[in-house]
Amino acid sequence: MSAYGAFEIGLVNEVLPAVSLMDRTWELAQQIANNSALSIRLMKRGMALAAEGASLDQLMEYEVDACLQAVGTEERREKLKQFHARK
Repeated sequence: MSAYGAFEIGLVNEVLPAVSLMDRTWELAQQIANNSALSIRLMKRGMALAAEGASLDQLMEYEVDACLQAVGTEERREKLKQFHARK
């Protein structure tokens, strides 16, 4: 399958020329790094579970647990306050 074909069916979010790939990779890495450490840790664990062959039901259960962990943090409450203050 071509990169454009993968984009057309939603397998990838964007297709870039090779010369732009590293710059875009660093941009995305910075966006990810700006997220909370807990969120990143939870996301990485979910990806590891998928790579280890967890079933869809197991992954869905993990997703619910991870969301509940992330939603209840003080960091999230503070970010929501900041967001609402900007509006």
